[in-house]
Amino acid sequence: MLLKIARGDTHLIELGCTITHLALAWVAKNPNTSTVILGASKPEQVLDNLKALDVIPKLTPEIMDKIEAILENQPAAPVSLCL
Repeated sequence: MLLKIARGDTHLIELGCTITHLALAWVAKNPNTSTVILGASKPEQVLDNLKALDVIPKLTPEIMDKIEAILENQPAAPVSLCL
């Protein structure tokens, strides 16, 4: 994901964030995500990762669609098994 976004798009400039912040915000914005696990091993990393919270409101539906188009890996909607 990160390499595809970094290579072919200007979202980082538009959003004013790092690729790490964008990745974490993108995961958090996903309605199917219940928890974002940070892989931080130092307190400074946790504080830096939390800057992704500032990016979430900037991820408009249009930006999300652009990101999904770049990634080309959006899963199909889940099938409901309820009758």
